[in-house]
Amino acid sequence: MTLRFRHMVAGLLAVVPTCVLAADPSAEKALLLSPIQADVQYAKPAADELSECTIRPESNGDTSAWVVYAGDGTLLRRFADTNGDNKVDRWCYASGGIEVYRDIDTDFNGKADQYRWFGTAGMRWGLDPDEDGRIDSWKWISPEEVSAEVVQALRTNDSKRFEALLLTEDEAKELGFVGDRAAELKQKVAAARDGFSAAVKSSSIGRSTKWVDFSAPQPGVIPADGQQQDNDVVAYENVIAMVDDGGQHGQISIGTMIRFNESWRLIDVPGGEGGGYFFASNQPSVIGANREGPAVTPELQKYIAQLEAVDSQLARASTASQITAFNKDRADVLRKLAEHSTGKDRELWLTQLIESISAAAQAGNYPNGIKELESLHEDIKKSTQNNELIAQARFAYMSAEYADGLQDPKADYGKLQEQWQSNLEAFVKDHPQASQSADAMLQLAIAEEFAGNLKEATSWYSRIAREFASSELAVKARGAMTRINSIGKSIRLAGSTLEGKQFDVAALRGNTVLVHYWATWCEPCKNDIAELRKLQARYASSRFKIVGVNVDNDSQAAASYAQENRASWDHLHEPGGLDSSLAANMGIFTVPVMLLLDQNGAVVNNSITLAELEGVLTKGSRRR
Repeated sequence: MTLRFRHMVAGLLAVVPTCVLAADPSAEKALLLSPIQADVQYAKPAADELSECTIRPESNGDTSAWVVYAGDGTLLRRFADTNGDNKVDRWCYASGGIEVYRDIDTDFNGKADQYRWFGTAGMRWGLDPDEDGRIDSWKWISPEEVSAEVVQALRTNDSKRFEALLLTEDEAKELGFVGDRAAELKQKVAAARDGFSAAVKSSSIGRSTKWVDFSAPQPGVIPADGQQQDNDVVAYENVIAMVDDGGQHGQISIGTMIRFNESWRLIDVPGGEGGGYFFASNQPSVIGANREGPAVTPELQKYIAQLEAVDSQLARASTASQITAFNKDRADVLRKLAEHSTGKDRELWLTQLIESISAAAQAGNYPNGIKELESLHEDIKKSTQNNELIAQARFAYMSAEYADGLQDPKADYGKLQEQWQSNLEAFVKDHPQASQSADAMLQLAIAEEFAGNLKEATSWYSRIAREFASSELAVKARGAMTRINSIGKSIRLAGSTLEGKQFDVAALRGNTVLVHYWATWCEPCKNDIAELRKLQARYASSRFKIVGVNVDNDSQAAASYAQENRASWDHLHEPGGLDSSLAANMGIFTVPVMLLLDQNGAVVNNSITLAELEGVLTKGSRRR
């Protein structure tokens, strides 16, 4: 054992209120540690399995860790020192060999101040600046997890837990709310905070109530208008949390959720009347949106319980045959729910049915999915005037059919692509206002761009930006047009790097700069990095610089890869991967993509290859 590891062991558990390890820790003692947050599901070996567990030191760069493994080699825990001060500052817990939770000490004072969930445990990232073990705010949290947090807050009468979910005044300002709307939101949030105690008393949520699911109509964009808000904002309206209490199913109204960076914020007291705030004039209804309102019928309760059971089985399924069977069961239950519902409620279940079959079919886990989607599309056309639902069913059928064709090794891919583009064009013509038409136009634009037909591609991108101006796809479409038309122009590229520092490509003026969009899941990108490292060394004296733009969801994995593979240049990164603003603002839909900037910062090639790059650098070095 190295001296560093011996020093690290001495304080391994000193920051956790359970026990302290000796100089040579045992796996059994290390396993006495538990997460600071209570609602973590992680692996806990049985008493008769403890003797088979092992603990050993491991290191990776500047990070050293004690790692605990089960007898079969499955990862259980990792206690790491990431800054070399011989003290643990990261406590990691695994389930099924995959890390699901982490306590983090970011200021290295021996107390955790951040808590993160990973993998199957979700995406929550809680902040605790006063280090009292309570989450004061959320850096990352999904809409589903927000609804679950509300149920937990009601169940335990925890006002602080609820307040951590509310939109703050500073966040409202950052989102661009101004004038009367900013004042209204401030009042609504204050009313929600003040009304929580009354909501607990009037709610039938009890100590045994469990969160089951999240439900809401699709989110919408509130466009910037220069009067009420300065930026586009994404929001859910009429959100409900589905709950279960000893087999009795119900719902509670959550209200409106507003997206703030990688998290979602509330503005309403739970259990309210709903009705929406931003889209109240065009409000869809949902089943039993208020648990205190009309009860769900016994028939619907039965099918909702069945859906919950199937979803649980599907989550645990481990074989292809099991997954296929449970997908079929899920579709059958959703059909029953649609059959026993009316109006908007029926359409809600049909939407879930379409999405369920489509996802399973495209993953190869629903053998008759294409035929069922085709039949479902025909049935919906006959039974509703909802053009959005009709379009959704048709687009799902088309997409599943195309995905299936791509899996055929004997397919004529040229004809398949030609037919797919023809189908997309027909879809856009028949459903010009459906939200799926933006997706169809985007796929047409990308196909034309890849084929080198930039005029046609720009035409499609322009239609998205014009006809779906408030959608997220419009941002990407505008970004793609910026990239296509970037030759001879300077681009704005700045932000945080993987190391956490601020960087602006403008600082590299006077150099030839290659901008490389990449990800660790992209094998060609990895090959690029290996070659770029060689070019960097070869042309270092020629004022050649590289800037990476990483589109991984996991910044730590990307940083580790860059360090391990000596990609020593700056790498910009934002949460969101290919949906981040770094990617969207330049219309990056896949990687790798490389742009070359001249010494004045102007783009000279917006899709350069490695071979072309080396040619440019060779000519430049000769001139010098």
